[in-house]
Amino acid sequence: MSSTLGSQHIDYIEKSLLAQNFPKKPLLNKNQSLGKWQSHEFSSNQFPVLRCLPRCFFIARNTILSPFNRPFFQFWGFNFTLGGIILFLSFITFASLWIFNNWTFTGKLGLLTGSTLALTYSFASHSSLWGLILGPSFDRGLIFHKLLGMLTVLFGLIHAKKPLFYSEKPLNLMKYAGLAMLLLAAFQIINSFFPFRRKFYKVFFFLHILTGASFIFFAYIHGAYPVYFGFGLWVLDWICKLGLIFYNKGSVNLVTISKVSESVVCLSFPNVNNRFRFLPGQFCLIKVHELGLLEKPHPFSISSAPEQPNVTFYIKKEARYTKRILELAGKKKEIKIDLEGPYGSYSINSEGSAHRYFVLIGGGIGATPLTSIGRSLLFERRRGRPVNKILFIWCVRDLSLVKGMLGEPEDPFYNIFEGKDQLISDSVLDFRVFLTPMKNINLLN
Repeated sequence: MSSTLGSQHIDYIEKSLLAQNFPKKPLLNKNQSLGKWQSHEFSSNQFPVLRCLPRCFFIARNTILSPFNRPFFQFWGFNFTLGGIILFLSFITFASLWIFNNWTFTGKLGLLTGSTLALTYSFASHSSLWGLILGPSFDRGLIFHKLLGMLTVLFGLIHAKKPLFYSEKPLNLMKYAGLAMLLLAAFQIINSFFPFRRKFYKVFFFLHILTGASFIFFAYIHGAYPVYFGFGLWVLDWICKLGLIFYNKGSVNLVTISKVSESVVCLSFPNVNNRFRFLPGQFCLIKVHELGLLEKPHPFSISSAPEQPNVTFYIKKEARYTKRILELAGKKKEIKIDLEGPYGSYSINSEGSAHRYFVLIGGGIGATPLTSIGRSLLFERRRGRPVNKILFIWCVRDLSLVKGMLGEPEDPFYNIFEGKDQLISDSVLDFRVFLTPMKNINLLN
């Protein structure tokens, strides 16, 4: 074992994280042990609804849309892709022309406002049509959700200019309902500002859902019927959420909980008959019953690869919710959970054979999705995928996190950590751990 604290580089851990629980004769799920590797062979695992679609759909979708889904630039906390910029500018151009040609027509301006609000709803769901067809993740969809919400307020002001300021007719119930929708939309924008949302997330979430549902009542009175299309997609998403939880109960109800370090907990369950399907790097929303049924589900990334027989999550003690999970690990060996997901998608077409060099960079517990991706790449390489190099860079402040996720020397597969398996070789995997201001430095000894 060697270490250089001056450069904060520890090379004795090289190759170990991705090799954890990687036996010389790896246990594969049933569908993973058949035949040679094919591009996009498991793309349908992104979401259960997609499993009825043929592989050619995903090849065509990812090949065509991959250049448009790559990050282009960042502005005001938003990560814009080329495709997102094209779509947004196209919508802005259409809306500007519509307003210019219908400046004096209140009804047509209202149609634009209601349609924009409907689009706002459509991007506020994990299982949105945009994500299923075009492939962007929920997080990138939220960019459009926020921007369209702002445009709804702007278009609403333009729509309301005539009845509020230039009309001699008194306000009636329909106009009051429209004014209420405008005020609610403005409240949504203010309520969503990052400082408030971060500090009072539960309050934000409750008000956001309540306000979103209130639009439907006022939309009916105001005659803004296009809103119902977006609201219907939003309701459909909630139905899909409940359906996912019910479907996943066939795979998992009780999970094993273990404390692998002073700050890290491991949740795992056997993936019987490969019923729970997912893509490397995806995450799930987990609600622990022992912490109360009113607790909101929290997102946790999957650490294991789809090819492995057990699905594994590593959770680090951070906020109140994760601290309570850590406390449970000292009291129980099994806990009951609701599992919603999997969710998430790549921003690049990494499921094809175009990419042969991979750079995975993570910090702290944020390395968990990367371990899933790295492990899966190694499994796929064994089945014939052309992988020339994997560079894994992991930055941590606490070595107990490393120790907890790597396992102990008594692990039956620990010898593989020393590079004795031909699949984990220096020519393919370059694994590096960097330590920032250190804690638990005695773990080096």
